[in-house]
Amino acid sequence: MASSRALYTTIRELGAGHQGAQNCGVWLVKAKRSGTCFIEKRVGPRAIQSGKSIREVKALMQLRRHPNIVEVRDVDFDYSVTRHGSIFMQHCELGSLEAMIDRYDKKRKVLEDEGFLYKVFWDISVALCYMATGQNHMSLLTYAKEGREVPTKKGWNAILHRDMKPGNIFLTEVDKENLEFNQYPRLIVGDFGCSVSQVDVRDGRAGATYHSGVTPCFAPPEAPRYNETGDVYTLGLIMNCVARMRNMPTTDRATLDQDPLRGMFRDVPLTMGVRKCLRVHPADRIPVTVLPSKLWDSYQSWRRARGMDGQKLPSWAF
Repeated sequence: MASSRALYTTIRELGAGHQGAQNCGVWLVKAKRSGTCFIEKRVGPRAIQSGKSIREVKALMQLRRHPNIVEVRDVDFDYSVTRHGSIFMQHCELGSLEAMIDRYDKKRKVLEDEGFLYKVFWDISVALCYMATGQNHMSLLTYAKEGREVPTKKGWNAILHRDMKPGNIFLTEVDKENLEFNQYPRLIVGDFGCSVSQVDVRDGRAGATYHSGVTPCFAPPEAPRYNETGDVYTLGLIMNCVARMRNMPTTDRATLDQDPLRGMFRDVPLTMGVRKCLRVHPADRIPVTVLPSKLWDSYQSWRRARGMDGQKLPSWAF
């Protein structure tokens, strides 16, 4: 069978690998037939042989067609000639949240109001909720509007990301499908290289107790152990980064407990929501199944009080 690599033309390297022999870099490629750009993530033989890359692809395949999770396009794990395998994925043309934060940081600017913060919080929370429950975007939105907890679909194999950070969150076109946030880019959760599924953990295929490759400054307090609320904690850290426009989260425990947005924004429900994500003990954190309804209610209240969706982002942000 012909290699799927033959379907693409390599344009340029976007970033070198950061996990030794397991990650061999990220490349921008173009589909020969359509001219559409995609991302090629190259993975080393060790990642393929250990099953890590296979788990990543299984997670991506299971999570396909959600608007806030990166789409996998093609896979080629034959490394006999190239010495690497390839995972072809959706290209998010506006870059990463990390790059956007860097641009704000260099200009010493912060957001003008809470609008985009709510967008970040919402998009990532619904992605995490889908990973946990299997409820599609429209069903989840219905539960959120009705103020209900999102139930888990029968037989769903929950996915834990385990490496949430601004560098693994990507931005794409203005979100025309979401009329509540239609002036902001859509946020896409990507890089599932550290992810595990509920079945992986149960069957002992994923280092069932310990983090693997997680970025230290974004690790939850229980690390190296992990559980289903770890991604919620790191979502709170991402919110701390976006509020401050710094790519390193605050390390001061008192600040994370009391004022994770560093007093820069006065919306109390938003601050309280982030605080509930950042509780030290996993059992005390807000469940990801509850987060969408709480966020929806808070955002609608904020929006009514302001009479607007929030300030637009400047063109230089991208």
